[in-house]
Amino acid sequence: MYELIYHNLQQSTDDNQLSLDLLDLLGDNNIEVIQELIQNREYYTSHNYQMIIQQCIALIAQIAQISLNDASKYLEKYNYDMDYAINKLYIKKEKKTDKKQDKFQVITTQNTYLEENTEDQYQEGIYQIDLHQMPLVRAIEFVRTQINQLIEIKQKRKQSKIQLIIITGRGNHSVGQLPILKMTVLKLLKTHNITHALDPQTKEGQIIVTIKADTYMI
Repeated sequence: MYELIYHNLQQSTDDNQLSLDLLDLLGDNNIEVIQELIQNREYYTSHNYQMIIQQCIALIAQIAQISLNDASKYLEKYNYDMDYAINKLYIKKEKKTDKKQDKFQVITTQNTYLEENTEDQYQEGIYQIDLHQMPLVRAIEFVRTQINQLIEIKQKRKQSKIQLIIITGRGNHSVGQLPILKMTVLKLLKTHNITHALDPQTKEGQIIVTIKADTYMI
């Protein structure tokens, strides 16, 4: 896998496509590594793929607050599967952290906002969630949860369709200004054949999702 990452860094001329390729290889948990590799591509391609492994080990050490040696053993324990190893770490951290309940922000036809995340307070209109300041892994799971919840609401109310605006931003404040979050959400929607379009009015900082009769749980 690391040899393929190294090859992609050498050959790719499109940073957006490279981001998607690295997401496929490293997984959504490793956004920091992906941004580091793309931003400092020349450095990593001037060495060999072992430098990429060292960067992965450094990330594990940072997340788990352990030594580089222990982080190396941890990655080796999971057969150098970085996505699986990082996911195990995040699960452990999640259990230790009190999670705040995320809420819908609903725009009704009068453009008023509702904060409570209870079904009887949803009104017919356009539903909106803002993923700014949300870690990538949690943001993707949040999108998945909210889409599934809206599918249930649509079925109960027998509505023909529901729209969900997902605010991702354009990546201007991301490392290397790569819209990793937006691209990962788009990849999720495409994988599950969910109707969506980029909102041109926000210069593609929002994704408009249309939940129809043929939209299934993800």
